Amino acid sequence: MRLYPEFRQDLVVREHKVDGKAVFWVKDPVANTFFRFIVFQYYVATLLDGATSLEEIGRSVSARLRQTVGPESIETFVKRLDTYGLLETSTAHEKSRQRSLLHYTIPLINPQKMIEWLYARLSWCFTRTFVLASILWIGFAVWLLSSDWEAYTAHVGTIMRLTSSTLVDLYILSFLVITIHEFAHALACRHFGGKVQDMGFILIFFLPGLYTNVSDSYLFERKRDRMIVMLVGMYSGILIGATAAIIWRITDPTAWIHQVSLMLMMASAPAARSTEQVPVSYQMSSQMHTPRRTPRWVITGHSAPGAK
Repeated sequence: MRLYPEFRQDLVVREHKVDGKAVFWVKDPVANTFFRFIVFQYYVATLLDGATSLEEIGRSVSARLRQTVGPESIETFVKRLDTYGLLETSTAHEKSRQRSLLHYTIPLINPQKMIEWLYARLSWCFTRTFVLASILWIGFAVWLLSSDWEAYTAHVGTIMRLTSSTLVDLYILSFLVITIHEFAHALACRHFGGKVQDMGFILIFFLPGLYTNVSDSYLFERKRDRMIVMLVGMYSGILIGATAAIIWRITDPTAWIHQVSLMLMMASAPAARSTEQVPVSYQMSSQMHTPRRTPRWVITGHSAPGAK
């Protein structure tokens, strides 16, 4: 009789609907990794209690599928769970903590208190009124910029003749924009009920960057909420660029703020183009795994027992 350790009790599970079918997102709180199970996979996992043999699990599975499923097939899937550190073993947490040098994070702060403080003062940014006003603001900026496009392109040409002083200024402004970009992700995650685990530096293929861990967004039931968390950093870059464009357009060309606003437009452009910037910025969404099964069993229309 072959026994396997039980499915870890500290895992966080959320049920979502995808094309009308139930799927389960399982979060490993130790490694901050996520796994997606179809209903049947999760059903098999919940049968792993440390006391039920694979033969018995196979019989339960066969009864549910109404076809014979051998314990060897069950064992293949269970071994996969063990490989990912999802079973209660002495090495499970060590497996969960393993890191790759090609994707290495260096947490700097636990931002919970800071995020709560900021959210208490900036939650209005997620209101419909602010969103509509910001869209009008961006449209106004585009109109102002297009009305003086020749002056803008000429001024950009002077900035592109980079000096050491200009490079330092651009670097500082880029760091400021990316910091706002990352906090935008964090505040959006907080707005929809997620927890920002950490913020810090990341190495992706040995390239440095900044990251905000908003991987809790995988647990959000609504796809719309997950998309907002992903895109809000890009939107913040657009909004910063629009504000800089308006300031540039209405200020005296000889004023220092005129020059700074133009450089701020340039610094905000990368953050406005994408939600993931390498090497400057990286929106950390952790690793996703979908354990495969042998054979490819599919069962729909039922909720697995033990769903949280």
